[in-house]
Amino acid sequence: MIIKVKKNKLTYTQIFIETIYLDKYKGTTILDGVKIMMHLLTGKLLKRE
Repeated sequence: MIIKVKKNKLTYTQIFIETIYLDKYKGTTILDGVKIMMHLLTGKLLKRE
């Protein structure tokens, strides 16, 4: 997006947006990462049905 702004000679401003998590789970676990890698290695993420 920033590249498009520059190409079109537009101006932009960065603003701070506070992230508020309502529970203690804030991302992925190691198990989630392993599942993603298995899907990548077996091609399941790339297959279209």
